Amino acid sequence: MIVIFLYFYLVMNFRNNSILFLALSVSSAFSQSNVIDSLTRRLNNSAGREKIDILNQLAYELVSRDNARAMKYCDQSLSLSNKLGYEKGAALAYTYKGVYEYLSGEFSDGRSNLRNGLRLSIKANDHNNQGYALLQLGNSYLNQAVLDSSLMFYKRAHEILKDSTNPVILSKLYKNLSALYGVRGHYELQKKYLLRSLGIRELLKNQTLIANALILLASVNIREDDYETANGIFNRIEEILQANPRDLGNLNDWRHQKALYLIKERKFEDALALFDSARNYYIRNSILQKFVTLQTDLGKIFYERGEYELALKSLYEALRIAELKKYEVEILDIQMQLGWVNYNLGELNQSLVFANLALALAKKDQLPNRIADAQTLKGVAYTKLKDFSNAKSSLDQVLLIRQGLKEKSRISEALMNLGFLEESRKNYWAAKDLYRKSLELAELSKYDFGKAWSLLGLGNVNFKLKEYTQAAKFIMGAEALSKEISANEILIQVYELHRDLLAAENKLKEALQYSLFAYNLKDSLHRSDLSRQFFNLQKMDEIERRDRDINVLTKDKQLAENKINLQELKLNQQYLLIVTSSIGLILLGALAFVYARYYFRIRRLSATVNEKNISIQHQADKLAEINNRLFDQNKLIEIQKSQLLVANETLEHEVDQRTEELTKQNLQLEQFAFMTSHNLRAPVARLLGLTQLFNHENLSDPLNRQLIDKIRISSQEFDVIMRDLASILEVKNGVSGNFSVTNIEECFHKAKVTLHEELSHIQFSLSTQFDEHDVYGVEPYLTSIFYNLLSNSSKFKKEDTLNIKITSRKQDGLVILEYNDNGIGFDMREAGENLFKPYKRFHVHKVGKGLGLYMIKLQVEAMGGTVAIKSEPNAGFSCVISFKAMNTERLRVEPSLSMYVENHKN
Repeated sequence: MIVIFLYFYLVMNFRNNSILFLALSVSSAFSQSNVIDSLTRRLNNSAGREKIDILNQLAYELVSRDNARAMKYCDQSLSLSNKLGYEKGAALAYTYKGVYEYLSGEFSDGRSNLRNGLRLSIKANDHNNQGYALLQLGNSYLNQAVLDSSLMFYKRAHEILKDSTNPVILSKLYKNLSALYGVRGHYELQKKYLLRSLGIRELLKNQTLIANALILLASVNIREDDYETANGIFNRIEEILQANPRDLGNLNDWRHQKALYLIKERKFEDALALFDSARNYYIRNSILQKFVTLQTDLGKIFYERGEYELALKSLYEALRIAELKKYEVEILDIQMQLGWVNYNLGELNQSLVFANLALALAKKDQLPNRIADAQTLKGVAYTKLKDFSNAKSSLDQVLLIRQGLKEKSRISEALMNLGFLEESRKNYWAAKDLYRKSLELAELSKYDFGKAWSLLGLGNVNFKLKEYTQAAKFIMGAEALSKEISANEILIQVYELHRDLLAAENKLKEALQYSLFAYNLKDSLHRSDLSRQFFNLQKMDEIERRDRDINVLTKDKQLAENKINLQELKLNQQYLLIVTSSIGLILLGALAFVYARYYFRIRRLSATVNEKNISIQHQADKLAEINNRLFDQNKLIEIQKSQLLVANETLEHEVDQRTEELTKQNLQLEQFAFMTSHNLRAPVARLLGLTQLFNHENLSDPLNRQLIDKIRISSQEFDVIMRDLASILEVKNGVSGNFSVTNIEECFHKAKVTLHEELSHIQFSLSTQFDEHDVYGVEPYLTSIFYNLLSNSSKFKKEDTLNIKITSRKQDGLVILEYNDNGIGFDMREAGENLFKPYKRFHVHKVGKGLGLYMIKLQVEAMGGTVAIKSEPNAGFSCVISFKAMNTERLRVEPSLSMYVENHKN
C-alpha cells in the first residue's frame, strides 16, 4: 500500500525545483535503450549460437529494468542452448536467471541457478562468467548478511578476475567488497574498494557504471557528514543522468540518496517527491531489497519528525517483505526503528523487546554499528525505567563502538544519551559537560535532530542548576531549531521547560502563555492525527480502486497480447502453407514440362519408325530378295534410336559439366594472373632497382659486389617463384591422359621416403589402415598430396610426440582418404576464405611459403575429388579427401556404332 502521506505531499506540495526529476522520469519511461533496441532487431535475424548470445545479452541488459522480458529471454536461451548443446550459452542463461531470482528474494532458487551457471562455465572454460557467477553468489549471501560466505566467494572471484580482460566485472567485485566492509563497519576498507571500483570505471569511460559508483560514494560521504563533497558528487551524477535518461536503475538509486541529502538540507517536500518516484520504480520492477531499505529510511524520517503513525506504516510494510525474503540486515534495522517509535510512545518494555531482538541479530552477524544502535535503544530505555546500572553499561559500550567507527553524528548521539543518563541521576555538572560535547559534534556534522536534543538538555541542566540566564539562551536555541526542522516532540518539551523557567523567575503571565503553546501544539498534533487518519482512509480507498483498475487493464492487455500472438501464429502458419504450396506447384510444373518434352520427342521418333515400317510393308512384294538386309537395317535403326537418346542425355550433362569447368578455370586464371603479377612484382622491382644502382663506369666499385650478391638472391627468389608457378600450371593444364589405377599405400610410402631426412629429426608415431587400396587418379599428384600433408605435420607439430593417423575406406560410391595429426592446428574462423589460397600462412613463426593446402586442393580437384579441412588451435589437424570409386568400364557410343556398321559391310 502506498504511504498516504507521501502521496499527499506529492500531489499538494510539489515545487518547481522538482521539475528536473519529473523530466527525467518521463524521458526514462517512454524511451528504450539503444543497446536493447539494437539487440532486439538483431535477434529477429539471427539463429543458432548467435541467437543464444543475443538472448543472453538482452537478459543481462533487462535485469532490474524489465524482469518479465529478462526471464523470458533466459528461458528461451536455456531451451535453445540445451537443444544445440551450447554449454557457454546455457551457463550465461543460468547465471542471469539466478541474479534475477536472488534480487527478487528467491535466494535458494537463485543460488541453485548461479551454481549451475558456474559449473557449466568451468566446463566451457569461460573464465569471465566463472568470475561473474562467483561474484553474484557472494552478493546473494551479502544480501542476507552471511558475510563470511560472501567474502569467501568474493575472494574466489578475485582470483579469477584479477588477471581478467573484463575490467567491468572486476569493478563490480570491488564495489561489492566495499558494500560488505560497509555492513561490517570497516569504513576505511569500504571507501578504499569503492574508490578502486570508481577508478576502473573512470578509465573505461562507462557513464552508467561511473554513475552507479558515484551514488554509493555520495552515500558514504553523507554517512561521514561530508555534505559539501556529497553535493558535488550529486551534481556530477545529475549531469550524467541528464545525458543518459534511459538509465532507470541509477536514476532511481540517485533519487533515493538525493532524498536523504535533501532531508539534511531541510527540503522535506522535494525529498518526499524523490522517495515516491524511487519507491514506485522498485515495486514495479520487483527490486524488493532496495524497496525495503527505502521504506526503512522513510520510517526513520517520519519518526524523527514525530509522525509515528506514518513511521509505523512504513516500517511494518518493510518488515513484512524483509521477513518474507529473509533480509537479515534490513530486519535488524527495522526492528531498531520500531523500538525507537515504541520508546517515544512510552512503551518502554516493548522498545526493549525490539532492542534485544535487533541486538541478537547484530551479534550473530558481527555488525558493530548495529550492535551500537541496539545498545543505544537499551540504554535510553533503561534510563527512563531508572535502571541506571544497565543504562550506563549499554551506553558506555555504544560510545566505545562509535568512537572506533569515527562517526561524528553518532558520537554526538552517544554523548547526548549519556548526558540524559547523568541528568536523570542528578549528576548535573557531568550531564552539562556531556551535552556540551554532544552539541559541538552535532554542529560539526549538521546533525540537527541531535543538536536540538543537546540544546534542550543543556537548557534543562542549567535550569536545575538555577543558572537561568544560560538556561534561557539554550532553550531559545532549541525552540528556534525545533521549529525549523519540525521536531514537534522536542518543541513540546521546549515549551514546557520554558514555562517552568518563567514560573521560576516569577513571570507567571509569560509562563501561562508557554503553557498554552505546549497545550495547543499537543492538541494540534492530536487533531492533525485525526484529520490525517480521515484523509488516509479516503486515499486508501482511492488507491485500492486505482489498483483494481490497473489489475483489470493489465488483464485486458494480457488478453490482447494473447490474441495478437495467436493471430501472428495463424499468419505464420498460413504463410508457411502458401510457401509450401507454391514450391510444390513449381516442382509439379517443372516435372510436367520435362515429361511433356520427352513425351513429344518419343512420339516424333515413333512416328518416323511407323512411316518407315509402312513403306517397307508396301514394298515387301517387290523387295523380297532384300528382306534380310531390310531386317538388319531395321535393327540398326533401333540401335541408332536408343543410342541417340543416350547421346542426347550424355551431351547435355557434358555441356553443363564443361560450362562449370570453364567458369572455374576462368576464376582460377584470374587468381593465377593476380598471383603472378603480385608475386613477381617484388623480385622484378628489386632487380630493376639493383641494376640502376650498379656502377657501370667503375666496375671495381665495392658496392657492385654487394649489388651482385643481392641480384643473385633476388634472381634465386625469382626462380623459386617461377618454379612454384610452373608447378601450379602443371596441375592446371589438365591430367585426363595421365589417369591410371593408383595404389594409395605406394604413393604414401614414396612421400615418406622423400621426407625421410626431415622426419628423422622428430619423434612421431604413425598409424595407417588402408581398407581401400586403389583410386583412379594421377600417381605423382597423390604422392605430392601425401608429401604436403606429412611436411605440414612435421612443421606444425607440438613439442611432444607427433601422432599421425591415415585411413582409407569405401563409402557411398566414394573412396574416402582421411589424414589426422595432433599438431598445433590453426583457427579456421581466422583463416576464413584464405584457407585454400596460395601464399597464405597461418603460423608466421614457422618457415614456409603458404602453398601446401593450395596445392593439395588443386591436385585433388584435378583428379575429380574434393577436400575438407578441420582444425582448431592446439587441437590438431584433420583432412578428408573424397574420390569417385574406380570404374574401368567406360562405354562410348561412336566406337560401338562404327564397329557394327563395318561388320555388316563385310
